Amino acid sequence: MSEQRLANLVRVLGVLLLLTGVVAGLEAISIRHMRSELQQLRDERTAAQAGTFNAWTSQTRVEFVETARAVDHFYREPTEGFGRADGLCPQGRPDFEPIATWVLGAYTSERLKGATPYAARQAMELAIRASDEYKARRPKGE
Repeated sequence: MSEQRLANLVRVLGVLLLLTGVVAGLEAISIRHMRSELQQLRDERTAAQAGTFNAWTSQTRVEFVETARAVDHFYREPTEGFGRADGLCPQGRPDFEPIATWVLGAYTSERLKGATPYAARQAMELAIRASDEYKARRPKGE
């Protein structure tokens, strides 16, 4: 190989090495930025979890009992509710499914969003009325 060809080859390799260094530097900056964003997301998740926990624990025992009683009343109510004479305790045993679904699911979700107890109960009742179980027991027009 001639000296000229070797010199050109060295120049090409030098340019490639320089470009590789620039790309590696940009990748390092990008990785540092992504780590920063990831930490920010972790911090936001931790704050959201703490907020959810605080909202959950701010509900009093009395509020929970009143809400469960409202569901029980709805289940007992013959004209607008399900008309179950035993409410949430058919055959003398608690029916935990509606408690979990309506009190912990619908009601508590609304409270966590900032709704007042009254508004959360209204939303819970609307959710019950929109349920397949309610629609099956209350055909349209009834």
